[in-house]
Amino acid sequence: MTDTGVEALARADGGLTALTTLRLDRTQATDRGMAALARADSGLKSLTTLQLACTQVTDRGVEALARADSGLKALTTLDLGHTQVTGTGLEALARADSGLKALTKLYLHRTKVTDKGVVQLRRRFPGIQIVR
Repeated sequence: MTDTGVEALARADGGLTALTTLRLDRTQATDRGMAALARADSGLKSLTTLQLACTQVTDRGVEALARADSGLKALTTLDLGHTQVTGTGLEALARADSGLKALTKLYLHRTKVTDKGVVQLRRRFPGIQIVR
């Protein structure tokens, strides 16, 4: 799947409200696709798992997800393994005021995330399980 496909999913008029898992791992999804998901309003309101491992998602994509106002409030699991995400992306998650409040599990294996980013994220989400 490419960003064009992700954008089409994000634009679906209510057809994805029951979707709980979105596996974009090992696809060509990038930050552009994550920005589209973040703008999906309530179309992805039931999404609990978003798998982005082995994609071209970077800190910009994570920052877009962190700014999601309403569409990703149920998200509990986010897989960012084997991406270009760094501590900057985690800092964006830690600063998120709107969506992503339910986040309980974060996969970060083979990323460029530092201990500093993990510490900041744990302050925001004290019970989060981080897999490195």
